[in-house]
Amino acid sequence: MAERELKCLRCGEKLRFARREELQLGSRTFFGGDMGNLLAGALLADIYVCPGCGRLEFFSAESEGDFCAPADGNVTCGRCGKQYLASEQACPLCGLRRENG
Repeated sequence: MAERELKCLRCGEKLRFARREELQLGSRTFFGGDMGNLLAGALLADIYVCPGCGRLEFFSAESEGDFCAPADGNVTCGRCGKQYLASEQACPLCGLRRENG
C-alpha cells in the first residue's frame, strides 16, 4: 500500500494516512434487518485526516491509478475521483500522473 501525497481541501495542510478500513455497504430495512447489509458487501477505503482542521478524506483502496475518460473529454482520476481536463497530465487534486496522456 503506497501512501498518497495529498493536501487538505479546506486548509491546505498535508493529509496524514490514518488507516485502511472496510466500510459496510447496504442499508437497514424494517423487514430485512441486517441480512441485506451482509449481502451488500464492503468497500475497502483508505482514510486520511488533516492534522490542522480535522477533515477526513476517504479514497477507494481498490483503484490504484485506473482512469476513465467520459464522452465530454474530461478524465476521472482513479485515485480520488476528481474530474479534470483530458489535456492535463496529472490530477490537480491528488497529483496522480496519467500514463497515457
